[in-house]
Amino acid sequence: MPNSVLIVDDEPHVRVYLKNLLQRGGFPPPMQATDGEEAVSMATEHRPRLILLDINMPRMDGLTALRHLRAQVPESSVIMLTAQATESTVRECLQAGAAGFIRKDTPAGEIAASIKELAGNLTDGEEMP
Repeated sequence: MPNSVLIVDDEPHVRVYLKNLLQRGGFPPPMQATDGEEAVSMATEHRPRLILLDINMPRMDGLTALRHLRAQVPESSVIMLTAQATESTVRECLQAGAAGFIRKDTPAGEIAASIKELAGNLTDGEEMP
């Protein structure tokens, strides 16, 4: 699927929230992973165009997963998600190759707008919805 999306979060309610938000915004039905290890495996196999990646997760945290994803699926755009965003965390994620950073407590409309804006910078010129 050329416009695939992968949501990575260890909290089921966050995955459902993001899935519903994306689908209301016209995005294709997203794939879902519960931790960084699963995300890297799924992304390597399915090559999603967009990955929404939580930072704090068990087994493999988001920053470690981001580094693996940048090496294994560099064509994917990765947007980091977290409930706690310090300046140093944001800087570290962006330096590791994240396309953007969104706090989970941001209002739904702003999250959707940010995802659409960040997704518009995809590598092959095709636009996401």
